[in-house]
Amino acid sequence: ALFGVSDREYMLSLGPEQILGELMLGTLGSLSELFSEGKSGSFFYFSNDGNYLIKTIPHRELLSLLNILPAYTQHIGQQPHTLLPRFMGAHRLILPSSGKVHFVVMANVFSTPRAIYERYDLKGSSLGRSAGAAHIAANPETVRKDNDLQRPFKLPPAARSSIVAQLKADLRFLRRVRTMDYSLLIGLAYPAREECDQSLRAAPGCRADGAGSGAANVPASGAGGGAADGVGG
Repeated sequence: ALFGVSDREYMLSLGPEQILGELMLGTLGSLSELFSEGKSGSFFYFSNDGNYLIKTIPHRELLSLLNILPAYTQHIGQQPHTLLPRFMGAHRLILPSSGKVHFVVMANVFSTPRAIYERYDLKGSSLGRSAGAAHIAANPETVRKDNDLQRPFKLPPAARSSIVAQLKADLRFLRRVRTMDYSLLIGLAYPAREECDQSLRAAPGCRADGAGSGAANVPASGAGGGAADGVGG
């Protein structure tokens, strides 16, 4: 298995019989809806255990993904710490009422026992890139955008270098397969006690004794990439 997930684990996590049944009925009661609809017209859902994100996609986007699949598989093998989406499966259903439905299954980058208190979807653009202060205030779990990020992240030098190097490697791959519309998903979580080492003790989430407390400006978990509005560009 490319990501260390066996077929049995995959099937148990998704519960395919229940999911297929709910898709056919149009209720999706076995899944937890994340967004009603994205700009691409896709719908997003979590699996029951939260390990996977299920996204419906247009047929042309599925073809684009399948076209780059050999290069993607090679990149994943060479870059095991990639921040690209971790695609677990691509599926097609033929429904009597709505015809063909295509969807992909991705590992949920925010599947972690830690409480993530802020989420960002960063594209490196400022045009229309704000979730809105009122919306964030009403729902703190809102995924924020570029203009909502008003402070730097404090990272140890080694962690910063590692992340930057991985981003550059992933972007070289995207350039090679001529794919754009890429965003970086970041989740902020309180640091664990063992992570409050000397290099992080100045961070707001760490006390002077190195224990974790309070909000930290450190993306302690949940950094990953995703083509949120389309695979091909």
